[in-house]
Amino acid sequence: MTPVARLLVLLALAAFGCQSEAEIAESIPKPDDLGKRSDPRLAQAVADAQRKIMDSPRSDEAWGHLGNVYLVHHWESEAAACYRRAIELNSSEFRWHYYLGRALDTRDSTEAVAAFAKAIELDKDYAATYVYSSLALRRLNRLQEAREHLTRAGELAPRNPYSHLHLGELDLVDGQYESARDHLQKALALNPGQSAAHSAMAQVCMALGDKPAAVRHAEAAKKTTQYTAMADPRWGEVQLTGATAHWFARRGNKYLQDGDIERAISELEIAVSGKQHDPEVWLNYGTALLHAEKFKEARAALETAVEECGDSDELSQEILKRITPEVRGKIHTNLGVAAAKLDDLSSAERHLTEAAKLDPTSFDAAFNLATVYYTQGRLIKAVKFLEKARDIRPEPKVVQALNALNMRLGRVPKSSD
Repeated sequence: MTPVARLLVLLALAAFGCQSEAEIAESIPKPDDLGKRSDPRLAQAVADAQRKIMDSPRSDEAWGHLGNVYLVHHWESEAAACYRRAIELNSSEFRWHYYLGRALDTRDSTEAVAAFAKAIELDKDYAATYVYSSLALRRLNRLQEAREHLTRAGELAPRNPYSHLHLGELDLVDGQYESARDHLQKALALNPGQSAAHSAMAQVCMALGDKPAAVRHAEAAKKTTQYTAMADPRWGEVQLTGATAHWFARRGNKYLQDGDIERAISELEIAVSGKQHDPEVWLNYGTALLHAEKFKEARAALETAVEECGDSDELSQEILKRITPEVRGKIHTNLGVAAAKLDDLSSAERHLTEAAKLDPTSFDAAFNLATVYYTQGRLIKAVKFLEKARDIRPEPKVVQALNALNMRLGRVPKSSD
């Protein structure tokens, strides 16, 4: 800070009754375990955010930013203190009330409800506020209000699966099984891989006497949850402050899903730059590189993913649970595609064959293996895997390729009926 800037800060502090930088520094909440976190990027992010407050102690944005850094790294109490200070400085800013509610969500439901209520006063059309407020209301046993908030969220965002999920859960508790089933079916239509919805549906089906359906949903609930998050751009702003490898990996995966390949590579490159023992992160990095047609780099990243899968001693139980045969199959599928692009057809065949074994339901493994066999001139094998791909997902391009290849072999194509 320049001498002039420092003087201006001191004058501002004096004007508001604060005598020194030391007092401002003392007022900034600091996590007790910050020194135990070994990630230098996190330490720098915290230091930078704290410095913004030292430079602009009357800035609600500075306090709110530090709150975001704390919240995304699970220092909820310190985050809440920052948001309360931001509210003192600017009580008309929706974000600080919403973030305060999120920080207190499971710690102080009463204050969280009050914070969400104020946020709703400031913006009546932000659906996510109603969803999170309903969860806090539910913990306070204010169930009718929770229902009203979920209903409003559903009106504002009809494709938000969480309104139906939580309404279904409330109906399940109340013994309204038919209504619960309706809501949960809608939630699963929007989020078919979400474990919580399958778990609730299993209980509903059992209560309605449909044991086979209950068993199916119970089995689905055991799988690693796959879901699309609700639209919540304000929470997205908080996530951007994440400074650990975990957050770089999450953002990279989100950019990959959104088709923003350049940003995905940028984020995932940082995520894997340290000692990263997570095959799925390497898979996503390799997949992004594959989309960018950086085939050598993609192959190297995906080979690392295979190596990490084999080093189970380095993987946490949480990661091991996520590395399903389907995930392993996807690694080998993408490795096969990268090898094929590099004209290494023998490696491509090996990896794609392994992928098809690991995940027999993989369209990509079957179709790409058929393509490799066709390139090798092994047409009978190509037909076999085109048929498999068609049976998994009868896309027009597959049916057309299969018919053309059968005609070339002098076979009569099977009827499409």
